[in-house]
Amino acid sequence: MTATRDRLQVAAAVALLAFALVYFLSALPLSMGTPGRPGPGLVPAVIGGLLVLCTSAHLVHTLRRSRPRPAADTAAPARRNRLAIVGILASTIVYPLILEPLKFLLATAAVAFVMLVLLSPGRPIFSLFLALGMAVTFFVVFSRLLGVALPGGALEHLVFQIVR
Repeated sequence: MTATRDRLQVAAAVALLAFALVYFLSALPLSMGTPGRPGPGLVPAVIGGLLVLCTSAHLVHTLRRSRPRPAADTAAPARRNRLAIVGILASTIVYPLILEPLKFLLATAAVAFVMLVLLSPGRPIFSLFLALGMAVTFFVVFSRLLGVALPGGALEHLVFQIVR
Protein backbone atom coordinates (compact mmCIF):
# COMPACT_ATOMS: atom_id res chain seq x y z
CA MET A 1 0.00 0.00 0.00
CA THR A 2 1.10 3.52 -0.65
CA ALA A 3 1.43 6.13 2.05
CA THR A 4 -1.51 8.13 0.64
CA ARG A 5 -3.74 5.08 0.63
CA ASP A 6 -2.70 4.25 4.20
CA ARG A 7 -3.58 7.78 5.34
CA LEU A 8 -6.97 7.55 3.62
CA GLN A 9 -7.72 4.24 5.31
CA VAL A 10 -6.73 5.61 8.71
CA ALA A 11 -8.88 8.71 8.09
CA ALA A 12 -11.83 6.51 7.11
CA ALA A 13 -11.38 4.38 10.24
CA VAL A 14 -11.29 7.51 12.42
CA ALA A 15 -14.43 8.86 10.71
CA LEU A 16 -16.23 5.54 11.30
CA LEU A 17 -15.23 5.60 14.96
CA ALA A 18 -16.46 9.20 15.29
CA PHE A 19 -19.81 8.23 13.73
CA ALA A 20 -20.12 5.26 16.09
CA LEU A 21 -19.39 7.45 19.10
CA VAL A 22 -21.97 10.05 18.03
CA TYR A 23 -24.56 7.30 17.49
CA PHE A 24 -23.81 5.71 20.87
CA LEU A 25 -23.84 9.01 22.77
CA SER A 26 -27.10 10.08 21.11
CA ALA A 27 -28.76 6.87 22.32
CA LEU A 28 -27.76 7.35 25.97
CA PRO A 29 -30.35 10.03 26.86
CA LEU A 30 -33.18 7.71 25.78
CA SER A 31 -34.90 5.54 28.38
CA MET A 32 -33.21 2.12 28.65
CA GLY A 33 -36.00 0.35 30.51
CA THR A 34 -35.45 -3.13 31.92
CA PRO A 35 -34.64 -6.44 30.21
CA GLY A 36 -38.27 -7.49 30.67
CA ARG A 37 -39.64 -4.18 29.40
CA PRO A 38 -36.97 -2.59 27.23
CA GLY A 39 -37.20 1.12 26.62
CA PRO A 40 -36.69 2.92 23.31
CA GLY A 41 -32.98 3.47 24.03
CA LEU A 42 -31.91 -0.08 24.84
CA VAL A 43 -31.40 -1.45 21.33
CA PRO A 44 -29.78 1.74 19.96
CA ALA A 45 -27.41 1.86 22.96
CA VAL A 46 -26.41 -1.79 22.51
CA ILE A 47 -25.92 -1.31 18.76
CA GLY A 48 -23.96 1.90 19.39
CA GLY A 49 -21.75 0.18 21.94
CA LEU A 50 -21.05 -2.66 19.54
CA LEU A 51 -20.32 -0.17 16.76
CA VAL A 52 -17.83 1.65 18.98
CA LEU A 53 -16.17 -1.65 19.88
CA CYS A 54 -15.96 -2.82 16.26
CA THR A 55 -14.79 0.48 14.82
CA SER A 56 -12.16 0.81 17.56
CA ALA A 57 -10.83 -2.64 16.66
CA HIS A 58 -10.87 -1.65 12.98
CA LEU A 59 -8.91 1.52 13.71
CA VAL A 60 -6.28 -0.42 15.67
CA HIS A 61 -6.04 -2.98 12.86
CA THR A 62 -5.71 -0.23 10.26
CA LEU A 63 -3.00 1.55 12.25
CA ARG A 64 -1.03 -1.69 12.60
CA ARG A 65 -1.41 -2.50 8.91
CA SER A 66 -0.30 0.96 7.78
CA ARG A 67 3.22 0.44 9.14
CA PRO A 68 5.85 -0.11 6.44
CA ARG A 69 6.66 -3.74 5.72
CA PRO A 70 8.66 -5.59 3.08
CA ALA A 71 7.05 -6.23 -0.29
CA ALA A 72 5.45 -9.66 -0.71
CA ASP A 73 3.88 -11.66 -3.49
CA THR A 74 0.23 -10.58 -3.66
CA ALA A 75 -1.03 -13.16 -6.19
CA ALA A 76 -1.69 -15.97 -3.68
CA PRO A 77 -3.63 -13.84 -1.14
CA ALA A 78 -5.68 -12.29 -3.96
CA ARG A 79 -6.66 -15.76 -5.21
CA ARG A 80 -7.57 -16.86 -1.68
CA ASN A 81 -9.60 -13.67 -1.15
CA ARG A 82 -11.59 -14.31 -4.33
CA LEU A 83 -12.28 -17.88 -3.21
CA ALA A 84 -13.41 -16.61 0.20
CA ILE A 85 -15.72 -14.02 -1.36
CA VAL A 86 -17.32 -16.57 -3.69
CA GLY A 87 -17.64 -19.09 -0.85
CA ILE A 88 -19.25 -16.59 1.50
CA LEU A 89 -21.71 -15.47 -1.18
CA ALA A 90 -22.56 -19.12 -1.90
CA SER A 91 -23.03 -19.79 1.82
CA THR A 92 -25.36 -16.81 2.08
CA ILE A 93 -27.43 -18.12 -0.81
CA VAL A 94 -27.51 -21.70 0.51
CA TYR A 95 -28.40 -20.75 4.12
CA PRO A 96 -32.13 -20.12 3.56
CA LEU A 97 -32.36 -23.36 1.59
CA ILE A 98 -30.93 -25.50 4.40
CA LEU A 99 -32.56 -23.63 7.28
CA GLU A 100 -35.82 -25.59 7.34
CA PRO A 101 -34.42 -29.11 6.81
CA LEU A 102 -31.47 -28.73 9.21
CA LYS A 103 -33.28 -26.40 11.64
CA PHE A 104 -31.70 -23.27 13.07
CA LEU A 105 -28.77 -24.53 15.15
CA LEU A 106 -27.26 -26.96 12.63
CA ALA A 107 -27.83 -24.71 9.61
CA THR A 108 -26.38 -21.65 11.34
CA ALA A 109 -23.40 -23.56 12.75
CA ALA A 110 -22.64 -25.14 9.36
CA VAL A 111 -22.80 -21.87 7.43
CA ALA A 112 -20.81 -20.00 10.09
CA PHE A 113 -18.18 -22.77 10.08
CA VAL A 114 -17.80 -22.62 6.29
CA MET A 115 -17.48 -18.83 6.37
CA LEU A 116 -14.96 -18.89 9.20
CA VAL A 117 -12.84 -21.55 7.49
CA LEU A 118 -12.85 -19.51 4.29
CA LEU A 119 -11.74 -16.42 6.20
CA SER A 120 -9.16 -18.19 8.38
CA PRO A 121 -8.25 -21.50 6.72
CA GLY A 122 -5.47 -22.46 9.14
CA ARG A 123 -7.72 -22.76 12.20
CA PRO A 124 -10.56 -25.23 11.57
CA ILE A 125 -10.94 -26.42 15.18
CA PHE A 126 -11.19 -22.86 16.46
CA SER A 127 -13.65 -22.08 13.65
CA LEU A 128 -15.79 -25.09 14.62
CA PHE A 129 -16.09 -24.07 18.26
CA LEU A 130 -16.69 -20.44 17.35
CA ALA A 131 -19.41 -21.42 14.86
CA LEU A 132 -21.14 -23.63 17.45
CA GLY A 133 -20.95 -20.87 20.06
CA MET A 134 -22.31 -18.31 17.62
CA ALA A 135 -25.23 -20.56 16.62
CA VAL A 136 -26.25 -21.22 20.24
CA THR A 137 -25.82 -17.55 21.19
CA PHE A 138 -27.89 -16.35 18.23
CA PHE A 139 -30.58 -18.92 19.01
CA VAL A 140 -30.83 -17.84 22.65
CA VAL A 141 -30.81 -14.13 21.82
CA PHE A 142 -33.38 -14.32 19.03
CA SER A 143 -35.71 -16.97 20.46
CA ARG A 144 -35.58 -16.30 24.20
CA LEU A 145 -34.75 -12.60 24.51
CA LEU A 146 -36.38 -11.20 21.36
CA GLY A 147 -39.16 -13.78 20.96
CA VAL A 148 -38.46 -14.56 17.29
CA ALA A 149 -39.91 -17.86 16.07
CA LEU A 150 -37.07 -19.93 14.57
CA PRO A 151 -37.16 -23.37 12.91
CA GLY A 152 -36.79 -25.78 15.80
CA GLY A 153 -35.92 -29.40 16.19
CA ALA A 154 -34.57 -31.64 18.95
CA LEU A 155 -31.39 -29.59 19.47
CA GLU A 156 -33.31 -26.36 19.71
CA HIS A 157 -35.70 -27.86 22.29
CA LEU A 158 -32.69 -29.11 24.27
CA VAL A 159 -31.14 -25.62 24.30
CA PHE A 160 -34.53 -24.19 25.31
CA GLN A 161 -34.64 -26.57 28.30
CA ILE A 162 -31.08 -25.70 29.33
CA VAL A 163 -31.60 -21.93 29.10
CA ARG A 164 -34.84 -21.86 31.09
